[in-house]
Amino acid sequence: QMKPTKNQRIVRGRRPFSKISADLGDLVSVTKKPNDSDGRYFLVVCCDFCGFIYAERLDGKSGKDVAVKLKKIFKKIKQMKYN
Repeated sequence: QMKPTKNQRIVRGRRPFSKISADLGDLVSVTKKPNDSDGRYFLVVCCDFCGFIYAERLDGKSGKDVAVKLKKIFKKIKQMKYN
């Protein structure tokens, strides 16, 4: 469990998907393929309350590609009826 430093505080959601974290990953160290078109990037979205994770493979790491996948993930979250 994380411990805050002197001037920090930990913020957790009070219900599922009220606070999420997202990050981009790169599979080049696993696949050894440096070509962007090989689908080497992925987007991970995690619920900070329950730890539920969505991951989507990206065609590239442009803002447009990320936005399309985020929209898809948010649609799935909405279908779960937590929000």
